[in-house]
Amino acid sequence: MTTVKETHDLAAYPPLLTGKHLDEITGTTGRHRANLINRSEFPRPIYVGKRSPRWRRSEFLAWLDAQSAGACDDE
Repeated sequence: MTTVKETHDLAAYPPLLTGKHLDEITGTTGRHRANLINRSEFPRPIYVGKRSPRWRRSEFLAWLDAQSAGACDDE
């Protein structure tokens, strides 16, 4: 499971997050994120250019909330 690495003010991030933003927030790597995307366990990116993936902050927050809810269910 992926969790927020440390306390971040997620509202301070732009509406379209880069991979670097996600790595900073979650403490994971691009490879881990790609594996999650391939297993449909992470929001798919949108592309603002051929090689410029971005993630909607709202979708990421919804995914993060779902991860937190799942962690609570496991306890």
